[in-house]
Amino acid sequence: MTSTTTQQTNNWLHLGISSWTKMASLNLVALLCFGLVVLVNSYPSFSRHENQWTKLILTHHWPKTLCTMEEVSCQTADKFNYWTIHGLWPDKGQSCNRSWHFDVNDIKDLLPEMEIWWPDVLHPGTNEFWKHEWEKHGTCAAVAESLNSENKYFAKALDLYKKSRP
Repeated sequence: MTSTTTQQTNNWLHLGISSWTKMASLNLVALLCFGLVVLVNSYPSFSRHENQWTKLILTHHWPKTLCTMEEVSCQTADKFNYWTIHGLWPDKGQSCNRSWHFDVNDIKDLLPEMEIWWPDVLHPGTNEFWKHEWEKHGTCAAVAESLNSENKYFAKALDLYKKSRP
């Protein structure tokens, strides 16, 4: 043993602390740190929820192509010779709040624009497409205050779509 190592060992022994006690103390500290990490990550306000999104994706589709892909005849697809809105999707989560059902009355003021820019070419004259988009994606987006209603969600999609057009 070198004199420095001998001196350190003697200092520990002089203090009454054996190397076993020192190692046990270090293990206890490591265990407490690990426990704290587990506790923080399991506590809801500290951890990220699986449906917590960080960005929105505005998706479009070409109506005639959609009808071809779905292998259906769409009578209304011919009148849309431009990209239309498919949806406004959070990057995480789907069907986040199954109890928040679609109510077309909440978007009555938006319907004229919705029928132009966000048409349902597969089921014309129904609200099925918008219902699907709200229940699957809108209820997830609604965790943000600026999107926390059907009206805000659909209005934001329309606004983003109009800004993206040439």
